[in-house]
Amino acid sequence: MNVALPLDPGEPMARHRDRAEATLNAAREVYYRTQMIDVARIVTAALPTAASIDLARDLYDFPNGVCLLAVHADDGTPLWGDELDEDRRPT
Repeated sequence: MNVALPLDPGEPMARHRDRAEATLNAAREVYYRTQMIDVARIVTAALPTAASIDLARDLYDFPNGVCLLAVHADDGTPLWGDELDEDRRPT
């Protein structure tokens, strides 16, 4: 993710870095919220009875991304995910 910030020649370089980090952190938060909206839209379109989802952060392929692990109905019944695969169910 790239962020362009105007530089003030009178401002110390450390303040430039602090502003850049704050801007990047704000952009990451907006990106994460956008991903959550997309996940909710996709899940509820495919599984209208979906009530909750299990997510994990994807630290390898897409930094700051998320992976959808499972989808559950209101009563906790799995609608999608590894929980439906008996061979891969944790013991």
